Amino acid sequence: MGSKAIDSLKFREGWAFIGIKGLKKTKEKKGQKVSLAMIMGYGKIERKEVRKEIKVKHQKVKGGSRIEVQSAGYKHGNFATVNVAGKMLISRKTAKRGLNVVALEPFKHEIVLNQAYDTYGDAKASKRFVKDFKRLPTGSVIVIGVKDEASNKLSGEAKDVFAALGSKEVANLKFREGFAFIGVKGQIKFLEKRGNAVGTGAILSYAVVERKKEIRGKVDGGSSIEIVSANQKEGGMGKIILNGSQILTRSNSLYKVGLRGATMSSNYRKGDLNK
Repeated sequence: MGSKAIDSLKFREGWAFIGIKGLKKTKEKKGQKVSLAMIMGYGKIERKEVRKEIKVKHQKVKGGSRIEVQSAGYKHGNFATVNVAGKMLISRKTAKRGLNVVALEPFKHEIVLNQAYDTYGDAKASKRFVKDFKRLPTGSVIVIGVKDEASNKLSGEAKDVFAALGSKEVANLKFREGFAFIGVKGQIKFLEKRGNAVGTGAILSYAVVERKKEIRGKVDGGSSIEIVSANQKEGGMGKIILNGSQILTRSNSLYKVGLRGATMSSNYRKGDLNK
């Protein structure tokens, strides 16, 4: 603390000292009978707050989306965020306690669900989560971030939903622990992080419908016959294809109720068909 007299202090000698820990700012006197005094102001605590703002430039992903999710438990930030293609779908302000869930349809990643489930305080929240999950189409992208606490009333059935998506960490989710998850319904394809404050991200492509083109070959001494039939919910139509030619088309059968058919002779030639 800056004392110089202490080294030469003698047997039964007086010594008066005023100092400040951490500073070499002292007053001292040494002798047979000494005293000292000083006026000292209160210490001022300088608070330096460092805010490091990280700006992430979200580039557009052709044929897909960049997806990011963050989660923090109550004592470690108490927030959840979900960002899809540069759009903050769930922010620190809008996130709620429990599971914050965003679901995207497979083909264009349009939002089909954006909902919070308070699996800490609401005994029915897990049931609603399971019910809403079952309604989602196969291939939906599921993004989940926990805010505050989500383990208290998270049911076994709700955990089974995560397990079906491939999750292993949800079974070990602790009280007021963060949990970030990205998965795809119908696939064991997922990312997850569990801890005090966690996050994960992925670039996922849109789902693609594969169209198979059939090549119809010629049949020697016979005919190739194909029939398509659909009820009203599935299109309300019928088709008959004979040797690659549509005899009964979708347009002339659309929503016409009843049987639609065709007959041909045993030695069929073009022109011998009766509708």
